[in-house]
Amino acid sequence: MTLIEWVKAAVRDMGTQKEAARKTGIAYATLQRVLAGESALTLDRISMIAAAATGEPKAVLDQYLATGIARGHDEHTPAVMSAPVGSPSTDSSGRGVEAQSHISPPPVRFVPLHDVTVSAGGGVNAVEAADSVESLGFPENWLRNKFGDVSGLRIVKVKGDSMTPTLNDDDLVMFDINRRQPIDGIFVLRMNDQLMVKRVHFPSTRRLLITSDNRDYERFDRLLDLEREDTLDLIGRVVWAGKSL
Repeated sequence: MTLIEWVKAAVRDMGTQKEAARKTGIAYATLQRVLAGESALTLDRISMIAAAATGEPKAVLDQYLATGIARGHDEHTPAVMSAPVGSPSTDSSGRGVEAQSHISPPPVRFVPLHDVTVSAGGGVNAVEAADSVESLGFPENWLRNKFGDVSGLRIVKVKGDSMTPTLNDDDLVMFDINRRQPIDGIFVLRMNDQLMVKRVHFPSTRRLLITSDNRDYERFDRLLDLEREDTLDLIGRVVWAGKSL
């Protein structure tokens, strides 16, 4: 069975394709294109499907992510786990040999990586639908222990130094599009048709104050009424940052 056939089996086990899209966090239209062979079966999409799958399809997809990629298997053939310690095998001459022990690495979750400078409209839609050219892999167990539901995680690269010293130019931030509750913190947001990373305070449940951390620059303070403002969207709360030292 090919990899796409395992993916189709996993989707069938989830119910309808719409239910599978909801469970995996992949946009319904994107999932339809993937299953039809009209869109790439990227590593991040395989990971999202594997995270929501159950039974044998999940085991195979997790196994593929954990071993097939690292070992360079063809992307259409799921990897086969190494034999356990002590299992008999044969070498090229047919003589019996002992299989080497192999501890499989933990399943990897690929989080979509986006450009924070991309303009809104299609850019925001791409972020929310997890459509990206690049992705970064993290141990899935670590992500789940740290953040719980991982379906809404996305990554962007910070541009500029308006958030220095908290965030510097070219730092990576991971944010969660499912976390938009009015709790003080750093958010990826859309303002005036531009994506940006800013600190957000909530004086009340209906009002928010947007600021920058770098006080060497002119203060960037905006006090907005959420019920009246139509040029602002909170895309997701920042939950992690990666820095170069």
